[in-house]
Amino acid sequence: MAVTQTPRLGLNRWSAGTDAWPGRAGWDQQQQTLDEMLAIDLQVATVDARPTAGVTGRYCFVTGTGRLYRDDGTQWSEVNPIGGAGAGGALAYGGAGVEGTSARIARADHTHTMPAHDAAAHSAIPLSALAPPTANVNMNSRRITSLAAPTVGSDAATRAWVESFFDAHFAAGSDSIGTASATSSPVSKSVAFGKTFAQSPVVILQKRGLPGSMVELKVNGATSTGFNVTADAMDGGSWSGTFSFGWIATDIY
Repeated sequence: MAVTQTPRLGLNRWSAGTDAWPGRAGWDQQQQTLDEMLAIDLQVATVDARPTAGVTGRYCFVTGTGRLYRDDGTQWSEVNPIGGAGAGGALAYGGAGVEGTSARIARADHTHTMPAHDAAAHSAIPLSALAPPTANVNMNSRRITSLAAPTVGSDAATRAWVESFFDAHFAAGSDSIGTASATSSPVSKSVAFGKTFAQSPVVILQKRGLPGSMVELKVNGATSTGFNVTADAMDGGSWSGTFSFGWIATDIY
């Protein structure tokens, strides 16, 4: 007589129908194995319809909620519980994902709290990390501060750079020239720029007065520090008094 075991439960079986019936001890052991290894499948409509817990290994499917429970001999415990743990943690901009430790399954339609999409959420992102604008940018009557000095023609200029540029390449002022008595001879005067240009500038005069006959006002020459202006009566006439004028000088030409 050959005794073998079933592949799933390990129950004894015999090779021939003429084999002797197993003894009581063997039969009881086989029955005990069946009782311990087989699950009991129950099905009810509601959670409250489950029988009282106390039989280990029973499973009860609640059709009304689609949830499965197991009797551990003391209580019913949900198998793979779904939901019921709250809304979950809020999302964080730039936050790292985590596996988590909860044994509950999230519902397919669950949501997470989204943090407010305000300026604080992007305060650490530099403008250089964003794509270039494709339309005009409205500065809303605000200034751009802490701007570096320009180096190429397409760079924006700071006020300090513009003022420094004009201070280096432009000068302006006003003066007067005159004679104490009537004369037809030219009268000259030396005018200082109050600064030193890198090279001799061009000087433009603006007449502001006309005492007596027509007077011609012209620059005799300019150096890096000043120029000479000459006043002369036109058409051989004469003039007397004081003739005022304004002047602008620049070495950009």
